[in-house]
Formats: sequence, structure tokens, C-alpha cells
Amino acid sequence: MSCTSCGNNAKKSKSRRVKDVIIAAINHPYSILKAHYRTVIKDESIESIAKPRLVQCYNCKDKKLIATILNKQIYICGYCSCPIESKARDLNETCSLNKW
Repeated sequence: MSCTSCGNNAKKSKSRRVKDVIIAAINHPYSILKAHYRTVIKDESIESIAKPRLVQCYNCKDKKLIATILNKQIYICGYCSCPIESKARDLNETCSLNKW
């Protein structure tokens, strides 16, 4: 399942980015919950796929910082608004910018 992108590459306000994350969670909650679970409970077979995806995401100019929690920076994709760490671990997802 691919994310529905808004197609807007312009800078968004923080409140707009938060709204985008909420909309993404409503559009496919099971997929997001499963991916969040995988960020906590590591599976080497999934991590071997997620690591190259994360390299692409963290080097992408479209990533957006939305929060810093306990010295950990939380990023979303600026194009589709998905949380990067979770989306990279969802094996059914693809990059909306076709980078992976």
C-alpha cells in the first residue's frame, strides 16, 4: 500500500505537518501500528530491508523534523507525511518519490 501524497513540496507549518501525520494515521492505521511496533521490536530480516531505505530517507531533502523526544529527532517525509522510521519498516510500503 503506497501513501497518498499531497503533492505539495512547499514548506509546511508545524501545525500542518502534525495534521498530515494525523491524516496518514487515519488512512491506514494498522499498517502504521505494525510499523511502529517494528521500530521497538527489531527483526533482523526486516532491519536488513529497512536500513538501506532509512539511508535514502535521511539523505532526502524532503524529510522534515517534527519533534525531538529524549534527544531523538523524529522525522516525517515532507512529501507524503509518513513517519520515516515506521514507513521504512513496513514491507508493503514504497517511497512516494520512488527512491526505494
